[in-house]
Amino acid sequence: MKKLFFLLVLLPIGIIAQDAIKVVNGTVSDGKSPIENVKIQLEGKDMVVTSDADGKYKIDVAIGDVIKYSYTGLKTVKIKVEDVTRTLNPILIPDVTELDEVTVQASKRRSQNDMEEDYAINKNIVRTAYGYIDAERSAGRVRILTEDQINEVSICILNLLQNRFAGVAVRGNCLQGGAVFVRGANSISNNRAAVFDLDGQIFTDVPLWLNMANIKRIAIFNNLAMTAPYGNLGAGGVIVINTIGG
Repeated sequence: MKKLFFLLVLLPIGIIAQDAIKVVNGTVSDGKSPIENVKIQLEGKDMVVTSDADGKYKIDVAIGDVIKYSYTGLKTVKIKVEDVTRTLNPILIPDVTELDEVTVQASKRRSQNDMEEDYAINKNIVRTAYGYIDAERSAGRVRILTEDQINEVSICILNLLQNRFAGVAVRGNCLQGGAVFVRGANSISNNRAAVFDLDGQIFTDVPLWLNMANIKRIAIFNNLAMTAPYGNLGAGGVIVINTIGG
């Protein structure tokens, strides 16, 4: 009788745990071509898969898991699984050494170390995949939304960016996804959506899973001077997001 009671108590727990498991799939690429044999694993767990010849993968996850994408010579990407996460298409960029210095306002220079030290107190400095940028000294115009201007009750990044920057158009919604246009959604010469530089990781899909309360700064790059390092990926502009945890 005791054994039967024990099984009845544990059965619902097993069912709940099983229901928490779901499948995340997608395609890993370098922004232009799919990447084969990317190692995809759950951080702290034994679950490991690799992408196929088309860059496609599928992995069983639970909410709260961290998926890590790694490939020799490319920066490792880590993404936390949220309850809305279904498809993830990460872009892996070359793991190159950052320049010691960047050019700002003609002959004026500020070292990366200087900007890194000032980042915490200077709201005009943002981190990108290619180093720190000081909006006051940058080669092109940079518009920034700081932590104290961010409404944490926004459902997702699309909702947060809606009507916050002049000339920035938001399409879609937080349930079905969408796109953000920083160079004019109706432009004949350029109708490409912006990409997202999230703590140095590049995403072509809108990061709907991002927690609004974790955002420290958002910067809009919509001119060639600022998007040039991103190459063809940045043709539609770049939205840089720095999180509190980084």
